[in-house]
Amino acid sequence: MLEAAPQVQAGRLRAIAVTSRKRSPALPDIPTIAEAGLPGYEFLGWHALLAPKGTPASITNLLRDKLKVAVGTPEVTQQLQNQGLDLVLGTPDELGAHIKAEMQKWGTVVKERGMKAD
Repeated sequence: MLEAAPQVQAGRLRAIAVTSRKRSPALPDIPTIAEAGLPGYEFLGWHALLAPKGTPASITNLLRDKLKVAVGTPEVTQQLQNQGLDLVLGTPDELGAHIKAEMQKWGTVVKERGMKAD
């Protein structure tokens, strides 16, 4: 979305659907793939800030709190949404659960399709 939304907004690309569960604030007139006829479809790219295993909770909490201050202003939140990004500032445990769920979901796809790394 980050790379495509400006191209769509400028008229250089024509979007047919977004891969998220809900429409993007950056492209509110573009339907989701589920709305376009493939119910249950969702594919999201995501980024995370990680620390080495064993980093004390006091440090990870400090990093999270500083990140919230840095990107949590209404102006930054709006700018991120305009670019098609949803900011989620969760806990380390929530991120760990998300990573685990993603590994399970995509691991199943890889196994079912017999995919191999080159």
